[in-house]
Amino acid sequence: MTETEARLAGAVVLVGAVLAVAAGAHGILGGGRLQARRAARVGARLGLEPELVDRMFVRRVVRRYRFVVGGLVLGLLASWLTGGPLSLGYAGLAVGAVVDQLATPRPAPGTRRVAHPVSRRLTDYVPGWLVGVTAAAAAGPAVLGVLGRLAAPDTAPRGSLTMAAGLVLLPAAALAGALAVARHLIDRPQPAASAEDLQRNEAIRAQAVRDILQLSAAVSLVTAWRLADSFLGPDIEGTLRRVAGLLPLGLLLGVLVVGLVHELTGGPRHWRRRLVAA
Repeated sequence: MTETEARLAGAVVLVGAVLAVAAGAHGILGGGRLQARRAARVGARLGLEPELVDRMFVRRVVRRYRFVVGGLVLGLLASWLTGGPLSLGYAGLAVGAVVDQLATPRPAPGTRRVAHPVSRRLTDYVPGWLVGVTAAAAAGPAVLGVLGRLAAPDTAPRGSLTMAAGLVLLPAAALAGALAVARHLIDRPQPAASAEDLQRNEAIRAQAVRDILQLSAAVSLVTAWRLADSFLGPDIEGTLRRVAGLLPLGLLLGVLVVGLVHELTGGPRHWRRRLVAA
């Protein structure tokens, strides 16, 4: 078996495993009772009242998981077949969440719909501290870039410095892109015919906004890891070497802690405290 054939066979196994887990955990391939139970758990996590978790919400949750799992599968396939980082899977997940939002049809012209009486901000959907932490994570690679430039020999090839500069700018670009996409999703009109519909839509939209911010954090983490590897050569010693080695691990632990704190402090229900349906 050639290397290409082995990669293709592994990709088939990977896709099958992801779909099997998704079907069993989220019911994306069918199973009305399983889908209803999963939607009820999602609704409770997002702060929806039990009576709002109806058939419409169940269909909405299932559709979202199908897009998200589809994006995850495509991202993991790209990673597997190209030898790229596993973060491509998370990128695919976030893209799936965005596509799910964009797949919701806009309200027809002249259609009566319910909307918020005031404009909404990013911090109406996710806590302000989460946005701040995401921005701080994007600065991590810049810190590594400065340390690496201070420690790099004067004879460092121009190509390596150019690559390092690109890696430092990548998280900033990812953060800017994530904020722009989140703003677009927030401003995009939703076909809500009642206050109840509006709450369902906002709950899903808040989750999509968080997914987009997590994609920015994932880019920052992978970039910091890549930079740290390049700064651990034998010509770099002392404190700079230790900082370069510990920063990526600190970012990884930070991402896990931030996610845990967000869940424990009711972050997924943050939108309910800030948005009141008209």
